[in-house]
Amino acid sequence: MTIKEVYILMEKYFDGSTSLEEEKKLRNFFSNSSNNLPDDLKNYKMLFSRNDSETIPVLDSNFTEDMWNKMNPNKPKSKVVSFNAFKRVLIAAASIILIISVYQWYSKPPNKQFTAAHNQKEMTKQEAFLATKQVLVFVSVKLNEGRQPMKNIGCFHKFQNVIKKNKNEVISKNNIN
Repeated sequence: MTIKEVYILMEKYFDGSTSLEEEKKLRNFFSNSSNNLPDDLKNYKMLFSRNDSETIPVLDSNFTEDMWNKMNPNKPKSKVVSFNAFKRVLIAAASIILIISVYQWYSKPPNKQFTAAHNQKEMTKQEAFLATKQVLVFVSVKLNEGRQPMKNIGCFHKFQNVIKKNKNEVISKNNIN
């Protein structure tokens, strides 16, 4: 393998795009090469010269807990309440509130006004038409009352223009003096 190929493979290696075979070629090159490596490649010899038989130690599942205990040996372990237990308490509280609400709803006496209005005889079509007509007349009167002040807005614009003209005349007189 030439030095140029090594540089290409190293670039691919650091980009994370090498295959296992290409990485094996790099390891073989660095482990079989003697001291005739270029100076810039000598730094990488330790990285690639590890044997395939060497295995990376695998940490057990209690590693972090053991390390934490070694770092903080005097602190007592606190009991952690899981979210699942909190969720159960929340569901129980919501159920109790729901049961109390339903009980309160059905245990109170019915509203007298509601039952009186509900028990009245139904209106005929003519009575319903007259009642609707009265309501619409009432709404129309109220809307027309609000419309009366709107008529004066046209006068407001006329006086506003007069004031602006007078102000400009006053300003121009002050500038002359």
